[in-house]
This record gives sequence, structure tokens and C-alpha cells, in this order.
Amino acid sequence: MTVTLRFSTQKVQVTFSFSLRLGRLVRVTEQLPKAPGLRERKRLEAMQRIQAVALDLFDRHGYRTVTIEQVAAQAQVSPSSVYRYFGTKERLVLHDEYDPQILEMLRTVDPGATWTVSELMQGLRAGIAFVMAAIGPEEEVQIQRRMRYVVTEPDVRAGMTRDAEHYEAEIRSIVASRLGRDEDDLEVRVLVAMAVWGFISAVYHWVESGFSDPLGEVVDTALAVFTRGPGSTSLT
Repeated sequence: MTVTLRFSTQKVQVTFSFSLRLGRLVRVTEQLPKAPGLRERKRLEAMQRIQAVALDLFDRHGYRTVTIEQVAAQAQVSPSSVYRYFGTKERLVLHDEYDPQILEMLRTVDPGATWTVSELMQGLRAGIAFVMAAIGPEEEVQIQRRMRYVVTEPDVRAGMTRDAEHYEAEIRSIVASRLGRDEDDLEVRVLVAMAVWGFISAVYHWVESGFSDPLGEVVDTALAVFTRGPGSTSLT
């Protein structure tokens, strides 16, 4: 059985096919991503600019001392625009354009099919590993800057916990559908909780280790433990 997944970065749209029987990628294609409409492009550009300005100010003056008004002034937008795009101060750090894509990728892969738990775990690991590989060096540096605040700032960490709880519920619904089970099924709950919070733990480890290994390797190590059990990979 082969499943096909699509994922877009700012520079490329990647389509890849993963063989559940062979447990590996069997085909990868790349093309330029579809250009968004003018309004969406302006929204994305504004959010990227505001977030970049905010991170620069946080790095220079400290997260707690910088206000939304200061971010808005530096980004040459109104404070109401910052609130409209991000909602809260911590979302200036937490906003990630890839999270919704990962959810959409999980929703649209092989619609209507029922998988075994083993097939689901293999596909999940392959999909996330490929997403990590698609993130370029500059984007990974930006993620490093953001994740430092997740570890060091309680408000940002609390915000990430809320995000994780939201994504856990979303993914649980998708996984239940793929397994042909109810989303309140105990095994479904445990599987998804292990995946989501294992991913979060891997990110914390990545930050606290000083980013000594690429993010993709750290996440894949965590997912290897999840899919095959402890001892399946080096834990150094």
C-alpha cells in the first residue's frame, strides 16, 4: 500500500509517496508552490515581517520588556494589526506556518482508507521526517530563535501547551478515522498523546542541548522510540 503526501515551504512544494509495505519513500517530486492570491500574499508577508521584527526586539531587549505597541511601531503597523494577525503576544513567537499544513497533510492523505496501527505509525514517522527535511537552514535558525522563548518564558511555554492540546484533539480525530475507531477510544487517545507530547519533548531536548543536532534528527529519534519502543535507537 502506498500513500501520497504533499507539503509546501515558501520555496517549493514537495509531493512524496511512501510505501507502507516497504516502509520507505518510493517517489519524490518537487515544483514551485502555487502562488497565493494577492490578499493572502499580503497577509503572509505582513505576518512574517511582524514576527521577524518581534523576534529582533525580544532578542535585543528581552521578551518581557517588549510591548505589542513597540513591535507595531518598529514594524510600521498599528497595534490593532498585530492583535488581528496574532491575537496575543506569545503568538508572535509561537506562530508557525507549517503546523496547519501538517494537519491538512494528515487529513487529506489516502482519504477514506482504514490503516493498521503499524501502517499509521510508519506513515506518520515518514511524513514528519520529510517535513523536517524540507525546512531549510535559514528556517531552522528562525525556529531555534522562537523555541528558546518556549523554554525560557512561562507565558510562551503555556501558550505552546495550549497549542499542543488543540493539535492533540485535531490529530486524535484524524487518527481515529484512519484506524476505523471512535476518537474517544483509549488506545487512540494514548497513541496520539504519545506522538504529540513526544514531539514536544523532543523540541525541548533540542533547545536544552544547545541545538547540537539538526531538528529533523532529534524528532526522528523521538518518533523511532514511539514507533518501535525504547532501545530502538541511540538515546545519547
